[in-house]
Amino acid sequence: MGELKDFMEIIVGEFSNERQWQALKEADFPLAEHTNTAVTDKVHHLPADFKGAFLLEENRYTLRGNERKSAHLFSFTWTGKDILMLSYILPKTADHRVVKTYRDLPDMDFRDLQLSPHFSEAHFIPDEQGIWKTHSVTKDHGTEFILDEVFNYKQLIVDEKKIKNGRMIFGFNEPIVYDRIG
Repeated sequence: MGELKDFMEIIVGEFSNERQWQALKEADFPLAEHTNTAVTDKVHHLPADFKGAFLLEENRYTLRGNERKSAHLFSFTWTGKDILMLSYILPKTADHRVVKTYRDLPDMDFRDLQLSPHFSEAHFIPDEQGIWKTHSVTKDHGTEFILDEVFNYKQLIVDEKKIKNGRMIFGFNEPIVYDRIG
């Protein structure tokens, strides 16, 4: 369980790629912020043997003057050799809006949560320096989602790409390097 605690201490927080964005000054590279909040306390009726944690990931991207916000719900569980990450469909708020921030996130019943059909599981593996890495590929209706992430206490390095018919429909030519800001 210590591994999960260590992992969550690294991944929870506020992150920004402003330093990278300032250095690149490219029109086709986003200014991005990433907020990860532990939300296990908002998930009720967990199985008695559940030894994991839930996290809400909030993303804000500004690209060519347009801002995009999204949120994703994940669970993390220590398997004995790595951290298993599963993605869930976010519940709707009381007024049926899609959750975009922690403020919008209602309490949830674990029994009602559904795994996202658009994301395969990912396994984070630690190295000797306490750096966690994952590589995951999800194939969904002719689209391939490729996720590569590297986490340490100071940075989150995220490389996400969606490929359809051999063409990248989402993603960037290099990973987004988020520095911890909170």
